Amino acid sequence: AGEALAAALETWAGTLVEGMPVEEAAAGLRRAVPGLARHEARRLSAWALERGGSAVHAALIGRLRGEDLPAGLRSGPPPEIDLTACGGEIHPGLLSALRAWYGAACGWARRESERRRLVRLARAERRRTERALAALEREELEAPDPAVLRRDAEALLAAGPAAARRPDGSFLVDDPWEAGRKREIAAPPGTGWRDTVERLYARARKEERGRPARAERRAALEARAAALAGVLAQAEAGALEEAVRRLEELGIAAREAPEPARKPQGASGAPRLFRSPGGFRILVGRSAEENDRLTFRTASPDDLWLHVKDRPGAHVLIRTGGRRDVPEEDLRYAARLAAALSRVTSGEAVDVLVARRRHLRRPRGGPAGRVLAKKFRTIRVVAGAVPDGAPRPSAAEPRR
Repeated sequence: AGEALAAALETWAGTLVEGMPVEEAAAGLRRAVPGLARHEARRLSAWALERGGSAVHAALIGRLRGEDLPAGLRSGPPPEIDLTACGGEIHPGLLSALRAWYGAACGWARRESERRRLVRLARAERRRTERALAALEREELEAPDPAVLRRDAEALLAAGPAAARRPDGSFLVDDPWEAGRKREIAAPPGTGWRDTVERLYARARKEERGRPARAERRAALEARAAALAGVLAQAEAGALEEAVRRLEELGIAAREAPEPARKPQGASGAPRLFRSPGGFRILVGRSAEENDRLTFRTASPDDLWLHVKDRPGAHVLIRTGGRRDVPEEDLRYAARLAAALSRVTSGEAVDVLVARRRHLRRPRGGPAGRVLAKKFRTIRVVAGAVPDGAPRPSAAEPRR
């Protein structure tokens, strides 16, 4: 077979002439080597036309030696391949061995592609964190000193309602702490003496509250930036599983979302509607996209969201109408509904998360339907059929 291939290549190389179109040469090569991919034939033909027909032999031999591997293998020495055995498995011939070798090469290529994706993600998140730190620094520089604001307020208070005003509306008063010195106190035009004093005290209190909050935020951003630098180093070194784990600990969706399933024709786009024993409307999503719309577009801030913990399944939404107190019976009904409409074995005891919509957010870059809850409680129920007494599902209320 090898001699026949070499003879076919030599015959084809003899047909090449200067100025010959690449497509014409590629068509001849594919006739000489049945099964050769169209793009590969074009690449080899272009090379052969540029360097002469002997380049084709070099290209094929180089490929067998591992000199034209996918990106994931280029950083190390090319792998050696035994044409009769690959990875300890005996192969009946050349084609079987090459398939095994190329499968391993493609596996490395996929891993390299994943490594590059995680490096890009970690770099983007680090840049975002650094921008947030820079904005916080500007905010700290521009923030007034609360001690100065209080002194201005006390000086203006001591001067009384008769405090002198300038044409631009600012006050010019004696400084109680430095004899012979005047303090200029800015005030919006038309603002009275008492309003200005109260505004200064209010701003001082706000800054006194804001300074610890900014310091806490700075510490959190600096810790996040340091963590992302570590993740970036791990991704660059190829520790992909650890990099994914640490990114998810930081609230970043690091796994690629699976291809969305094609929606069957005629499938309804509206969530299902149930009624709890107490009469509350309960909406249930039918897909990841619908779960996302239900939770982040349909729900009001005080509506209750339920989902089986750590299991794929439906988002369940109790429309509270602003009520803060939903009876436990209704909550347990909705929890059993969530368990019944999730991927849970019948009879299995599961925890169902219950959270106000206001306490939910999407993870940055996460797929549709992914939710992070910062405040929640859990209800333990036994999974089974849709709860007894549930009305037949019907079309949900109109979207708002």
